[in-house]
Amino acid sequence: MTSYHITEEPTKKMAVFGETHRNELTGVFLVKHWLENDTEIQRTGLEVNHLLPIQDQ
Repeated sequence: MTSYHITEEPTKKMAVFGETHRNELTGVFLVKHWLENDTEIQRTGLEVNHLLPIQDQ
């Protein structure tokens, strides 16, 4: 096993997408939950954006 030092800046922004795959809605439910209460995914120095897909009528 090899270890190495990462010299890049840490990630400061992250997008969370809630989409479906066939009939699985887990991603959509998680993003809806985080839109109501995002304390589970908030981290110091990290900006988190929540995105849901747009449904075509």
